[in-house]
Parts: sequence; C-alpha cells; structure tokens
Amino acid sequence: MCLFGTSADPPTGQGGHLGIAQHLVSMDFDEVRILPVYSHMFGSKRGKQAPFETRLEMCQLLFKDVPNVVVSDAERICFEKASQGLGEEEISSLRVGTADLLYMLTQHQPDVDFTLALGTDTYIDLASGKWKRTEDIFRMVGYRIIIFRRKEEDNVVNNDEKEQLLQKRIAQWQLINATQSSIRVIDIPTLTEVSSSAVRKSTDETALRAMLTNDVLEYITHNQMYALSDRQADKDVVDGPGCTKIQKKKMPAYKEVPLTLTQIQWQWLEDMATKHKLSSMSKAVRCCINCVALEDAADSLSLTETTFESEQAEQQSITKQVELSTEHQSWLETKQTENNNEHVVQKMIQSCMETDEYTVFGIKDAKAP
Repeated sequence: MCLFGTSADPPTGQGGHLGIAQHLVSMDFDEVRILPVYSHMFGSKRGKQAPFETRLEMCQLLFKDVPNVVVSDAERICFEKASQGLGEEEISSLRVGTADLLYMLTQHQPDVDFTLALGTDTYIDLASGKWKRTEDIFRMVGYRIIIFRRKEEDNVVNNDEKEQLLQKRIAQWQLINATQSSIRVIDIPTLTEVSSSAVRKSTDETALRAMLTNDVLEYITHNQMYALSDRQADKDVVDGPGCTKIQKKKMPAYKEVPLTLTQIQWQWLEDMATKHKLSSMSKAVRCCINCVALEDAADSLSLTETTFESEQAEQQSITKQVELSTEHQSWLETKQTENNNEHVVQKMIQSCMETDEYTVFGIKDAKAP
C-alpha cells in the first residue's frame, strides 16, 4: 500500500494531486491511500487551512473514479486517539506526526507493506532529521519511499546542490536497509507547475479550470472558498447530505471546538455518520443542532422537555474536537446560558438519539440555528 499524505488545500487535478495518485496506481500498488492532513505539525500553519472536513470532501470528489485509490481520515482518528483523556489546553498543543500515524496503521494492518510517497523537498526534510522520529518512520515503512519530482524541478535540480543533497540522503538511508531499490525517484509526466497555493489566490476561471477537476472547482465555487469568497452572490450552501440548507453569502466558517459527550453518544454519532454517509462525526453533530434548533421540530426535540436522567451525566465523558460554524457555536452558547446547565450538549444529543434517526439526519431545507 502506498501512503500519499497531503494538505489538499485544495487538491489539484491532472497536473498535481490527481496525476500523482494515478501514476502511483500504475506502479502496481494494491491500494493508494490519500491522507489529508488533520492537524498540522507546525503551529504556524494550524488554523490557516480550510477545515479538515472540507478538504476531505474535496479529496473524495477528486479521486472517486480512480480505481484502487482510497481517501482516508486516518489522521483525524490518530489525533482523536492521542487526545483522549486530555484537557482542552493539552489538546490545543498536541502534536501528532507521521510516526504516530504509521504506528497506528501498522498495528491495525500488520501484514501490509507500506510505502510513503513524498515530494523532493519533503523527503530531504525527512531524511535530514527535521521530522519527529525520522528513524522510526523509515523503519515502519521498511525504508520504502517513492520520491516524485515536480516539473519546475526538471531544469534546475539535476545538477544543483539540491540534487546532490537528495542523492546523499537516499544513499544514507538505503545503506541502512542494504536494498538499493527501496527508495526510488520517479518523474511523473503529467505534473505541471500547478499548486494549491496558486489555486487559493486565483479568481481566473480559465486558470482554475486548468488546475482543478470540474467537481472540485464546482465545490469551491459553490461554497465560495479561497479568493472566490468575496466575489460570490448570495446562494444556498448545503451542509452535507440530508442535513441542512443555509442561506449565506459565504461558506460557513467552521472552527474546531471541544465538545464533551459520553462514550455512548460519541459511538452513536460515529455510527450515524457512517450509516447516513456523512463525512464525519462533526457533520453528525451539526445535523443534531440543526434538528433541535428547528422551529417546527417535534416537541420531543425541545431542550426544555428532553428526558435526561441524572445517571447519564455520571457516565464516562470524553472530550473531542469537532468543527462547528459560528452560528452553531453561538446557538449552543445561548442555550447553555438560558438553561444554566453544562449538560445542554449531552441533553441535545440524547434527545436526538431518542428520535427517529431519519428525522435528525434526513432534514431538507432546514433553517439555520
């Protein structure tokens, strides 16, 4: 299995991410797994990317028709496992890196031979020891690395210091493994100068069409993302399959916030997200908020009438990070103040658990909370 980690902010088309994945598939891997970055290792980059769910959804659109390519939220799962039992302050400073992810994957699939796919600069950083637990990373993938070059490197890399450093770092780690073919440098013919940063800055539709697939461009345009955000007219923004339609000028400003629920409630949200094909538990939480907030919702969904036994609050509570819009956060804060009850969120989820699930996750054209 080949692992291709990327920020995917946004994922680019044939000249970028899509072309790389297709080439990796052609190298006879049983699976190429796309791993969008969940929480960046560098604090300076945290909070500056589009929400994880958004990037995950764009990857799913980009690779949906490519055989043997799987988009995975393994980085989020790894982060949530590492953050269990931690307080809000500890979670905000938590760093979960590639070594942690590889350990989780190798424990889950011990019989799989993993290979990492990296760009030239990224590999040099790894091999130079700039990453956390460099040696462990090489060991857990059996020293198997695919290094791909970008087109802009073609005329400047081959004879310069970067190329010499690259070859030096390859030799350094191949000697450890004594397998000369374990680290390979490949040239991908479809790669161009396209970059995610260029996409984020551009409002030129012709340029964007050259850098993105139609599905991803439509997603970005529909949700008014990046440089397009200030140019779009009012439109309906759909917050996922069967959840809600919100009249907004801009894409909802999702932000990670800590949410404390019981273990049973987290498991229910995960099960519902899977069953109703939502991209994450965060989206399931937002559906619950939308459902409870509806003016015409069933009486059984009213916070003031929710049955919430005292023993419910005594169950083991777990705090996780979820992505909520500003509107969702404000609504929750208001309800907590009105009810003077720290268990409002748990009561809300419990209310939804006691309601027909298709009422909660099948809402159409709902009003924003």
